[in-house]
Amino acid sequence: MEDSVEEAADEGVETEGESAENTAAASAAGKENAPEKITFAGHDIYLTQEQNVTAETESVKTLVSSPVIARDAEAVKVTIGNISETPISYNANMELQVQKDGAWYVVTRNSEPVGQQDTTVVLEPGMAQDEELDLTDYDLDYDADAYRIITYVDGEPFSAGFRFESVEQGLEEELEVNK
Repeated sequence: MEDSVEEAADEGVETEGESAENTAAASAAGKENAPEKITFAGHDIYLTQEQNVTAETESVKTLVSSPVIARDAEAVKVTIGNISETPISYNANMELQVQKDGAWYVVTRNSEPVGQQDTTVVLEPGMAQDEELDLTDYDLDYDADAYRIITYVDGEPFSAGFRFESVEQGLEEELEVNK
């Protein structure tokens, strides 16, 4: 393994550890210089306290159905997986965040979901559960840097990131379909 890390460094390629360190450093630097409040899609949104949130640990893994979402998508599917040997619990009331200029902000819902304010789900070892975040509850900026969905597993935040397809990607796909 040492050889591959050294070779990657010699070739100027980021290793997995370096990439995570650089992302964490960029997020930390982004938060230091970021305003506490910005206007996003016509609403004031606020800087989140948790800038560096993982998607995976030895016991939990979170991911979205696709890292690139269609602009007309009404929901995003998130999978929470328990890869440990003990049960875990998570809050099904997820939070949407947007990255602007290197910092993460909480996107405000237009209305609170009915009956899901504090829904705790228990996952047995080796099990996974799909949840959906309804995008129609939000005013969105499809050109934002990135989005992530936050859920709390055993009290710790976990994220699953995505972005919206660019206008060019959508046009290219339509041209392919209509050939």
